[in-house]
Amino acid sequence: MITVYPVSLQNHTMEVQRELPHQKQMQKKKEESLLHDPTSVLDSLKLCGQKKDLQKARDLHGRLVRNEMLTKDIYLSNAVISMYAKCGSISEARKVFDELPIRNVVTWNTLITAYIHHGLAHNALESFRHMKSEGFSPNAFTYSCSLKSCDDIGILWKLHTEIEKQCFLESDLALGNMLVSLYAKTGSLNSSQQLFDRLQVQNVVSWSTIMEGHVIEGSSEKVFAYFQEIYM
Repeated sequence: MITVYPVSLQNHTMEVQRELPHQKQMQKKKEESLLHDPTSVLDSLKLCGQKKDLQKARDLHGRLVRNEMLTKDIYLSNAVISMYAKCGSISEARKVFDELPIRNVVTWNTLITAYIHHGLAHNALESFRHMKSEGFSPNAFTYSCSLKSCDDIGILWKLHTEIEKQCFLESDLALGNMLVSLYAKTGSLNSSQQLFDRLQVQNVVSWSTIMEGHVIEGSSEKVFAYFQEIYM
């Protein structure tokens, strides 16, 4: 039995079939036009990362590669690395990093942050070493990221020494507070106390951090003394 559809329905179906390729073409043109607007591309990369949409991330990355965008804009390259890391694919983030013809400090920071985000402390510290060996000077953010992955007192001491040489403690209190905390957590309360005493500025975080260190060591008298100093 042959089913005969009304002419109106047949016409509608034919119109839809004609419109689909046109709509896809228009959508493609719209997406390609966005590639010429760096701000829109960066927003798209950030959105992919936030949504953890790996398939969309790969598609957007592919279009950027085809249009040779990553060889022209280091900021886009850094954003792609960050996007893949947030989408859960650290291997693809590393692949993009390795294929970049040019890198800057932000590129290295992005990779180190990606490793830390995935709990790969060893890889983060290894990247920090490679960064220095390639002649890049770490900034305060680099040290902050590296400290987050540090649980070895020897490495902590080396990072602290470099931070002191760069005079970052004078301009970045957050780094100082982080070091105070890490020394206490790695069992070196004396080093934590000495650094706390040398901080040019101390804020609520500084005081809370050193007090927490003494709590860990069971030094209740010292904690009470600090409490009196702050509030009385």
